[in-house]
Amino acid sequence: MSGHREQATTHLSQLGTFAASGLLATGLLFALRLAKNVLFTRLLGPEGRGVYGLLMTVPTLVVSFGNLGFGLGSVYLAAKKKADPRALLGNILAFALVHGGVLCLVGVGLYRLQAAGLLTLDGADTIHGFVLASIPLLLFHNLGIDLLMAYKAIHFLNVLKVVFSTLPMAVMLGLFLLTGDTLTASLYSWPVSLAVVGILAFGRLRGLAGGPPRVRPALAGQALRFGLRGTVSQFANSISRRVDVLFLAHYWGAEAVGYYAAAVSLAEIILAVSETVSTPFLPIRLGMDDEAGRRFSPLVIAHVLPVMAVICLCAAVAAKPAILVLFGRDFSPSLWPMILLLPGVLALSLYDFLKTDVLGLGRPGFISLVSVAAMVLNLGLNVLLIPEHGPAGAAMASSAAYGLSCVCLLGFVSRKTGTRLAAMLFPGRTERAFLAGRIRSLLDRRRS
Repeated sequence: MSGHREQATTHLSQLGTFAASGLLATGLLFALRLAKNVLFTRLLGPEGRGVYGLLMTVPTLVVSFGNLGFGLGSVYLAAKKKADPRALLGNILAFALVHGGVLCLVGVGLYRLQAAGLLTLDGADTIHGFVLASIPLLLFHNLGIDLLMAYKAIHFLNVLKVVFSTLPMAVMLGLFLLTGDTLTASLYSWPVSLAVVGILAFGRLRGLAGGPPRVRPALAGQALRFGLRGTVSQFANSISRRVDVLFLAHYWGAEAVGYYAAAVSLAEIILAVSETVSTPFLPIRLGMDDEAGRRFSPLVIAHVLPVMAVICLCAAVAAKPAILVLFGRDFSPSLWPMILLLPGVLALSLYDFLKTDVLGLGRPGFISLVSVAAMVLNLGLNVLLIPEHGPAGAAMASSAAYGLSCVCLLGFVSRKTGTRLAAMLFPGRTERAFLAGRIRSLLDRRRS
């Protein structure tokens, strides 16, 4: 028993090292993402910000539905060291090329629904070409990021995050100076950034693979078999996170989408804090044996939860002045959506760890079941709340869905690992001592 405890603590120390590195990048990322959101929101205004939000929503939904879980399956094989890295790289390159084209046809289908009047998306005519270009680029980008995470290239991932936060601003400002059209400049910025970061990711993966990529269909079949069990979860989660934008566009128009997008952008900045830990947590946890994993996750969650709770509380207090100062009085309707999203932010910060833990237990199907239940709840609440309450209704629906997912996975992990809920959510004496030791070590290193 003590041996497994020590192993979990060793892995926690490794995770802490990655997280410490990530926190340094997070400070820079926080400033960059904030600057990007302020720049885009102020230049575009509520309506333009809403059209930009639609650009990112439609490709995300198409890719999450149509990726067939291939990235998830490849991550699992890489983390478990069950595949040749060159074969994994070759397979995801081939998948991105071939399947990206197929998903483009899905995007064409969505646009035809809009043109036929069967789907109402305010601003769809403006973003049609950008949606089609972004779909294969988003798939290419996501697969590269997934495989880098599986190989624990955390420091390089932090660099890519900085690039991905900086590049849209540079592209937008450059095109704005050339054309004077803020909306077109902003729409170009996202697909260009996806392409550049995807190329950088695959360049790094080529070096990590230690040889030229090669395609192995049998290995691709293994990735698909595992990934398909979890792809329902990915799609359902994407629906829960994005479909509210489509409802808002239908009932309230692009301006309301802009208010909601401003609130969501601030919430996503808060989530960047937990991502510094959840990103390296995934490959570390999946690479552990079952007994060590059972003891590892509660240690991590008990450290992350109080930090995120304090951050969300501070965000609620500072929400009004932050929105007025950063975005201006035109975006004052973003205040209540921002506050109502914070319980969902706290739930999402735990959900990422719990989802990885359930994957480590070999139960991706349960994640899909929970995600579908949360999606159904989200869709139902969107139908009930958005027509009357607009962005605030969308925020309430999202937080309720995220909360349901977190509670279900928390109960499942607690039951399967035999860990009491209190022990998972609150650090005990051993965990507090370990955390205090890590803080002292970091402070001593900084002083020296």
